[in-house]
Amino acid sequence: MWIGVVENFHLSNKKLSALETLESRLMGESGINSYTLQPLAHYGRLFTLEVFTEAPAAPPEDEERAAGRRMIGAFPLEDKPQGLAREEAVYGAAEFMRSFENNSHAHLFGFYIDEIFRSRGAASMFIKLCERRLADAYSIASIDLSVSEDNPRAVSFYLKNGYGTQKTVPDYYGPGRGRLLMFKTL
Repeated sequence: MWIGVVENFHLSNKKLSALETLESRLMGESGINSYTLQPLAHYGRLFTLEVFTEAPAAPPEDEERAAGRRMIGAFPLEDKPQGLAREEAVYGAAEFMRSFENNSHAHLFGFYIDEIFRSRGAASMFIKLCERRLADAYSIASIDLSVSEDNPRAVSFYLKNGYGTQKTVPDYYGPGRGRLLMFKTL
């Protein structure tokens, strides 16, 4: 069994539905739906964390582009996570938007992985592969993100992966919904 990171240029109906369900379950009210996910795949950069039964082979780039996806990295799973319901399925996403003001800067719009892969190193591997792809293929030199101050697990994850705190913005998403803005130079 393998875990892979896929860059998506277009989402099939099956993957779109799976992502929408996963996003709703993991992100709650801040989750986005198919009306935002598909444009993110087309005009931003949408990476997915997927499980494969066999080592995924990377086809030629033109075939990948036509299929709407590109494999950017895969690693063997040492043991099958408890609760793994489906193989050949999506278990996480990283959603990036490029800045109009600075082409070498991106915003991490959303990042999540299924609970069964947490505390196993999968999230750190996932974000590092995404960052490397953004830097190498799209000349992204820095990334920012916002995270709830009330989410210490997420804040700790981003700090562990090289993001620093830029500032706290009270009421960023409305009254009582402040955010911590974080930044990383790649």
